[in-house]
Amino acid sequence: MVPLIDSSSKTYVLLHMLNKANSIVSRTLEIMELQEFAKIEVVVRGVDGSYAFFKMPKSSQMVCLKEKYSQSVGIPLDRLRFLHQCKMVKDEDTPSGLGMGNGSQVWVMLEDN
Repeated sequence: MVPLIDSSSKTYVLLHMLNKANSIVSRTLEIMELQEFAKIEVVVRGVDGSYAFFKMPKSSQMVCLKEKYSQSVGIPLDRLRFLHQCKMVKDEDTPSGLGMGNGSQVWVMLEDN
């Protein structure tokens, strides 16, 4: 019986397949990196029931949103608490790290002093 593909052809096919797989992995990583910088809209539910909408990259720290919200309502940041899915949002958290997507909500609570 004569083999249909000799060993050099097998090597070529294997190298071609590896090159294709490497291209797919590289492109996937590029897409994932772009998604990190893609902006999402976060809905902030205020203490008075109001809604505020913020666009931000998924890789930005939440302190940016917290500061902007604090300035927009005129309440010092140290009196506000931000929650996402019943968990306190820390300054260094990111939307990506919190599993947030477009339209995710953050609730604001006013701390009594």
